[in-house]
Amino acid sequence: MLDKAEQSIVSEVALPFWAEAQEKWPYFMKIVQPLKTENWQELNNLAIQWCEREPTNTEALFYRAVAEYSLKDSVDAEQHFTQVIAKNSNNSSALYYLGLIANENGKRIEALDMVAALNVLDSTTAAELKVAMGISD
Repeated sequence: MLDKAEQSIVSEVALPFWAEAQEKWPYFMKIVQPLKTENWQELNNLAIQWCEREPTNTEALFYRAVAEYSLKDSVDAEQHFTQVIAKNSNNSSALYYLGLIANENGKRIEALDMVAALNVLDSTTAAELKVAMGISD
């Protein structure tokens, strides 16, 4: 190699994925704006696409459930949050929403079970669920 002539290395300049056009962004970036602006229908549409593309991705399923809950589809939201918990029992946000859904459906014991689980896992989220349920310490 030392006896060979120098060669220049030419590489194609590529933009980082976050600088690409929005339609080329990964889903975890696409969901930020509708989540921030509470555009639940757009979030739902993106999350459904994300779930179809990555069926084992619990983050995709979680955001689908958040959108469904926010669109007042608590039956599907509960099912999807339960699937998230089945795959990741430490997802405190999913437990929080399951507690909300249980409380809204008059399942007080189930909601309190979520508070108890959250007390072990994430005391801040447990406190937020208590406030949402109207429980004071």
